[in-house]
Amino acid sequence: MSYQHNMLSSKEPTESFQQQGARLFSCLLCKQRKVKCDRIEPCTNCSRARAKCLYRAPAPPRRRKRPQVPQADLHARLRQYEEVLRSLGVKLDDAGGANGPGLAQTSMDVDSPDAKGEQGVPLLNAYLDDGKIISSNGRFKYLDNQLWSRISHQLHDPSALLEESDEEGEELGDSPDVAPDAVGLLFDRKGTVMNLSDLHPDRKSILQLWGIFLENVDPLTKILHPPTVTPMIESAIDNLESASKGLTALLFAIYSLSVLSCTPEQCEARFGETKEVLLARYRAATQSALVNAKFLRSSDLLVYQAFNLHLMSLRPVQDATTLWHLTGVALRIGQSMGLHRDGASLGLPPFEAEMRRRIWWHIHIFDHQMANLCAVGPSLNLSKWEINRPRNLNDADLSPDMLELPPDRIGATDLLFCAIRYEIGSFLQRGYVLDDHTPGSAPGTKTSHNMADKDRALEELASTIEDKFLRYYDPLKPFHLMASAMVRASACRIKFILHHPRHYSEFGEEMPKTEQDLLFDCSVKMLQYDNLVHDTEATQRFLWHVNSIFGWHAFLFLLTDLCTRIEGAEVENAWKQIETAYKFHPSIISNIKEPLYKAAGSLTLKAWTAREAAAIRRYGEGAQVRRPAFIVSLLEQRRQPVKNVSGPIVSNLIAEVQSQATSVDTGADGFLETNSAIEFLSPDPIPINWEGWESLLQDFDGQDL
Repeated sequence: MSYQHNMLSSKEPTESFQQQGARLFSCLLCKQRKVKCDRIEPCTNCSRARAKCLYRAPAPPRRRKRPQVPQADLHARLRQYEEVLRSLGVKLDDAGGANGPGLAQTSMDVDSPDAKGEQGVPLLNAYLDDGKIISSNGRFKYLDNQLWSRISHQLHDPSALLEESDEEGEELGDSPDVAPDAVGLLFDRKGTVMNLSDLHPDRKSILQLWGIFLENVDPLTKILHPPTVTPMIESAIDNLESASKGLTALLFAIYSLSVLSCTPEQCEARFGETKEVLLARYRAATQSALVNAKFLRSSDLLVYQAFNLHLMSLRPVQDATTLWHLTGVALRIGQSMGLHRDGASLGLPPFEAEMRRRIWWHIHIFDHQMANLCAVGPSLNLSKWEINRPRNLNDADLSPDMLELPPDRIGATDLLFCAIRYEIGSFLQRGYVLDDHTPGSAPGTKTSHNMADKDRALEELASTIEDKFLRYYDPLKPFHLMASAMVRASACRIKFILHHPRHYSEFGEEMPKTEQDLLFDCSVKMLQYDNLVHDTEATQRFLWHVNSIFGWHAFLFLLTDLCTRIEGAEVENAWKQIETAYKFHPSIISNIKEPLYKAAGSLTLKAWTAREAAAIRRYGEGAQVRRPAFIVSLLEQRRQPVKNVSGPIVSNLIAEVQSQATSVDTGADGFLETNSAIEFLSPDPIPINWEGWESLLQDFDGQDL
């Protein structure tokens, strides 16, 4: 009864509406003017305009005629698709009789012999050796799945796959009932600014930021081609609202890294705003631009380059674990664009193939760095790369119109810094580091390369880099100075990894004295090269990169070793480098909220306490030691009580820092809630809990030092 009542009541408005003379469509004048019509005769709009109100029923919608496909063609296509499915191991039962094949029933048994290849590998997961690349206007889509690569030629326009990958789901995204875009899992869309036109700086500032990028950032990355990007920026700078989504994202990523590479004073002088304000604005804008460009589905190389630059700008403010996860996303996007396959083998033009090589090597090196901080292995096995090393060429040697690549140049080029990194990457490909200790393996396990072979290979690497690059470097060029320091620091870093204490049982407790001396020497040199770059005015522009690769493992080992290594010229030099490091990285003292900083400061005090205790043992209880400023700051920060001690000044402990040191009464206890500093003077080496340190490194928030 109620159902009939509802049905009747639902008809009443329509009947009353028709009884009042209302029409079901708009009048001709309202339809022409595209305004709302109240559909009475005459309508209100026509009455106000004193115009004749005419109603004319619209023509019925046309039926689209579907193209008639000949029956023979349909059968031929079905047979072809069935062959593809059978090659993938899918069993088909014909249900169409003699007139045509059918797909009535399909089944898959990956354990059956038919579903496996010659070596027992399931064909469903097999990939072609000659994948197919679809490219158009800087967009790339790679197909190496057998199903897609075999049927892609059936598409009228295969490049349509590029548009589908960018626009897919756009209509669904407008509906509130569908699942949210997956990009929300990576970026907080509530905090993004979708209208970006007002966030661009003025024309002069844009050109300044691009110039800063070319001087400070591009030499260390080389994933852009300045001769090609410069005209794009100059043509878009006067009408930024009409710039493509990819170029917009790239511009904001360039702004972010350019500001990051400047000092706070330079930002104030050039742009009239603080560095913190500019960075917050351009990072948020880059994030919004990437969301607008649908970077997770985009096949646009500009969008991918912008995403990689954005990851680099996040290093000072994001923890290593998050960045490592995001580099995994970048690797997957790159694989979908076929960047893991050499462009020459895919038939791409020489210029595109070379730029793709540079981008892929860059993201893999970045992933390796993040994985090292997270105490895990790289996302992909470097030895499985199917892409050649980029050639040692200047930017002027490359052009989109070129028909073939010139041979490698001899000596230093625009690619100097990255070319050296490629050499180191090739060394890592050979497995001298990666197979030595993988996560989860027991310390002290034997590997496929003995230590002598590894040391010999490292010497060959250093000799190769010296002969190919460093012998041609110009000390008057800041870029060359940076590359020279980086090479030597990297050699020490690799040697430190090869001889890492975790390779010995009991976390280094059974490490031979010769190995401990070698690691001590490597650690001091790494710290010395870092201080050199910070202390050289010409290399200040590259500190944004240097600060992000601080050698924490070596720094912590050095402090631990100094708890028992008390005397000698090498000890004095080590403390001098540590003091300089604290000067250039004041956050180790000020940012005690970070567990790694706090632990490093405590370990520094522990080593210094052992140093003072040794002086007391040598000169007596009345000895007085002048402490450097960074030790005083660490003590004041922890507000630990000290004893009053009077006596002669031990001038030979750290003479290099006496001019800046503050005289503070000292005692043998009270630094780390202990009753005596003598316990730090054990003659046996202190075992290092590297699992604990790596846990701190993994949880460490990688903020600016």
